[in-house]
Amino acid sequence: FRAFDTYNMMQDSNEIQMTDEINNDDSIDEHEEFGLGELELTTWDDINAYLEKEDDDDEEYDDNVDDDDDDDDEMIQLNEEQQQNPTKPSNCFRVTKTCLQHLCLLLLIAIVSIGTYYYYKRRNKTSDFIPVCPPKDALQNLIPVSSLANINLNRIVQPLSHRALQSKKLHDAHFGFMWNDGDGKTNKFRPQGITSFTWSSLGGATESKDFHFVLVTWYGRTDEGYDNRGVRISLVDITDISSSSFSHTDEEEMKQIKYRHILLVDENFCTFTDLHAGGVAYRDGKIYVPDSRHHPYTIHVFDIFSSIYEVTKTSSSPNEDLQHEQQEGEEEGGEDVFFNYRYVLQKEYTFIVPIKPSFLSYDSDRDSFVIGTYKYCGGDLMKHTDSEDCRKEVLNHLFWFDLGDVNNPDFQSSSSCGPFFSEMQGAASGRYFVDSATGDIITDTDYNESDDIEEKGFLLVSSSYGPVWSSHLHSFNFDPRQCEGSGSSRNDVIDDNNDGITNQINDDIVGDYDVFTYPSGLEDLHIEPSLYIPNNLDGNIIGNDSVMKRNVWMLTEHGERMIFATHLEALLPN
Repeated sequence: FRAFDTYNMMQDSNEIQMTDEINNDDSIDEHEEFGLGELELTTWDDINAYLEKEDDDDEEYDDNVDDDDDDDDEMIQLNEEQQQNPTKPSNCFRVTKTCLQHLCLLLLIAIVSIGTYYYYKRRNKTSDFIPVCPPKDALQNLIPVSSLANINLNRIVQPLSHRALQSKKLHDAHFGFMWNDGDGKTNKFRPQGITSFTWSSLGGATESKDFHFVLVTWYGRTDEGYDNRGVRISLVDITDISSSSFSHTDEEEMKQIKYRHILLVDENFCTFTDLHAGGVAYRDGKIYVPDSRHHPYTIHVFDIFSSIYEVTKTSSSPNEDLQHEQQEGEEEGGEDVFFNYRYVLQKEYTFIVPIKPSFLSYDSDRDSFVIGTYKYCGGDLMKHTDSEDCRKEVLNHLFWFDLGDVNNPDFQSSSSCGPFFSEMQGAASGRYFVDSATGDIITDTDYNESDDIEEKGFLLVSSSYGPVWSSHLHSFNFDPRQCEGSGSSRNDVIDDNNDGITNQINDDIVGDYDVFTYPSGLEDLHIEPSLYIPNNLDGNIIGNDSVMKRNVWMLTEHGERMIFATHLEALLPN
């Protein structure tokens, strides 16, 4: 039929040769349908030869289709084998798996490279930190603050209700609050150390009054460009809370709790650079702030009653009052040399300590300080762990000292004590008393010389890492006197940094301990002083019910940034 139609088509056109002119005509569409577009078919034999060639092409096409069918059969057979033996990977799977492996390897290399870059950038940047110092004329604008009662507290906390404290799993916390929105969310500063103190004003401009303050340290973040601002402290006035033991107060009453940020400066009124301020302690009118990022390791001391200054005017506008920091949010830079802070606290002096002081607290029961070193041991988990291997890390050490020891020539060669726990963020020690016969904690006031009294020491240690994983609070019986001398409680003496500082190691120094789980970012610890611990165990003893009721203060640096208090008795080891 194709030959007949083709012949008739050529006869009707009276032209055997198809020219370009005809091919370009719209009426030739039917020729193109038969593939005659530019062919020269002059005879019947030419037509038959053309059609035979078409048939050969069709056979070759059919052969290709058969080959495709064979491939389909092979694929079906392979799929059936894959179903029967699912552990045997297909070629496609093997290719995909290889690609994923390569991709994961490249991702790992990228992460390590970025981490290494920022590590060395961070380490090398220390030498580039430049403190901000005021011009001489700016010092004329500083007025000493005569009383803490005169400090203008310009921010209000966000109270945590009793229900909120329970929902956040803070283990019997009976009092707590959060910062205002700006301070709670800022990335430029992070809270670290915590302490508290009481103070009685002597009248004058204000009536005599007993004040109660909580004090928190914050450090400026390097990655936010705030490292040269060093450290600020927050002075929180909790005086007007109705109960000294803070059995939870009315929420409206707590909304009246105010606080103020105060910038720490050195003896020349220059800002501190790259100061972490991982802890803080109060003793006799002075606060102590550790410096763990500069060698030799030091403790900075500030007199909080005589060294706070109010900045009254800017150096650039001496005739105008300084527009101080905003009510909400952060201390914004502005033109003032003190970054718009209204108050600065000048350093009094510094002393060197034998180990890296990642945190610091004051043991009021023994009139001694304890410092300790943070050492990460979480490995690939990127979290705190109480694994046995991490527990035995050499640098998980603590060091107790009295202020009178600081000027001793042998102080810098003193031995630390450990190991304790990895990722330590804070430690606080103390003591309480029990009836030797029964083991009961003494809470009455009628004990006398005939009673058999036993002193018990305890230690609380907080450990955490990062903003995701939970934190741990470790509680166990411990007496710092175990860290004195070279008795049976002390084993190997090593020099962990090859710097002449020794660390005496005893794998069993902790013994049994209790663990409390807290939200991420648990930091420094502080135990309030007690007025009821006897100085002489052989004499009359006042019961230490108030010892058990005194507050253990804690804070978190991530998430909601909570400050909260728990009675000591709820945290003592069982």
